[in-house]
Amino acid sequence: MDKHSGKSIKNVQIKKINIRDRYYSISPFPFNGEKLLNSIKIAGITVPVQLEAGPDKDLRVVSGFKRIYASAQAEMTKVPAIIGERGDFLLTFWRAVQENYGARELHDLEKAEIVWKLQELHSVGEPDLLSIYLPGIGLKGSRYEIDKYLKLAGLSEFLKKSCIKNILLCGTAIEVRNWPESDQVFFAGLAESLKLGTNKQKQLLRLIEDLKKKERIGLNDIWESSGLQDSDPGNLSFEKIHRVLSERRFPVLSEHQEKWKKLREGLALQQDIKLQIPRFFDGDSITVTFSAADPAEFRNKSKQLLEASLKKELGEIYSLL
Repeated sequence: MDKHSGKSIKNVQIKKINIRDRYYSISPFPFNGEKLLNSIKIAGITVPVQLEAGPDKDLRVVSGFKRIYASAQAEMTKVPAIIGERGDFLLTFWRAVQENYGARELHDLEKAEIVWKLQELHSVGEPDLLSIYLPGIGLKGSRYEIDKYLKLAGLSEFLKKSCIKNILLCGTAIEVRNWPESDQVFFAGLAESLKLGTNKQKQLLRLIEDLKKKERIGLNDIWESSGLQDSDPGNLSFEKIHRVLSERRFPVLSEHQEKWKKLREGLALQQDIKLQIPRFFDGDSITVTFSAADPAEFRNKSKQLLEASLKKELGEIYSLL
């Protein structure tokens, strides 16, 4: 007897459960199951799965998909289960959602699956989505969130698996979802081999997006014509790729960088007086920073800056922007 529901627990043969029926599932497919598999091999299933009996006594999974899947992998033939009668589909689905949400952190793809099923399978209107269901899984009640998670739900299986394996950020997957599949595979392979974190993944994506739009060619063509295809994979770092593609995206960048170094030296400023130019020289102002331990040092460095402002080198630096 289950102490929470008051219903009896039965040992049900896995072969009698329709595990292909994923009507109540919140995951696009089973994932992250290795830890659970090891646990079940040692301790078995400690929390009964929830099943629903249909009119013809077929058994549909309500919650516990991963437990059943792992049990089958562990070559178990039966699982402990609580069997309920088929009733209100939306209520049953939402209870399954809350059971998972209360027990663990949901992946963004699981939240996406929930939002999609609420809207498409259960015909939940926007007002209820915004006020009840999105906050019920820790999301802001906004149209932006609905749009974002429906885009996630519509990703290809390849992109979803890349997100689940932490190869791609979910935001990156949304950005590349309209790319040709070959470009998606290429970028995901790049992100995995270079172990790109959040910032580097975003930087590289922005550069590649700009080049694809500007030159109207595929990612593999960009790679080959940039000379990156022939590089030794062991020497192909993020920094090298970013530099090569940046120079291609901004053709005058390399020339400007060399001029900037020489002109900066011509200003004869102390090393701790920093001149920060805009990224890729794309801007119209220079940020100046320095530190001073006392008024005398402050006056001395201010004097250096005043003298530098009268030099032709500074005018030439501004002409690079």
